[in-house]
Amino acid sequence: MDDTQSPQGLLKFMAFMESLSPETCQALEDVYERELSFEDPINQASNIPELRALFEDLFKQLKQIRIEIKHHALGGKRHFISWHMAYTFRGKPRSLMGSVRSSSGQPARSAGSGTTGMHPLGFMLSSRS
Repeated sequence: MDDTQSPQGLLKFMAFMESLSPETCQALEDVYERELSFEDPINQASNIPELRALFEDLFKQLKQIRIEIKHHALGGKRHFISWHMAYTFRGKPRSLMGSVRSSSGQPARSAGSGTTGMHPLGFMLSSRS
């Protein structure tokens, strides 16, 4: 069974995001498909090496990154996840709220800090268990 849209795959993704660290970024292949489409207001990635570089840069720029899943609704073909990200940038604490929604056959949409862009949820989660 393809895990990309299953509740198990999404739960795995949420657990990965809440444990996001430089060390867990080495296991991106366990969560994302090899070819992916990640786009937020600042970055883009289309494969694991590009996404890994993006996350590595994120951890160079931001410190004390913590992501907490606030709400989720996982259904047959539609899913929703809202999250809170806290971090330190240039010595100052900051945070933002965001959300991801997807439906089978459609890319996931993400909103954070008043912006909307593509998010790596939908079809990019790994089908590996």
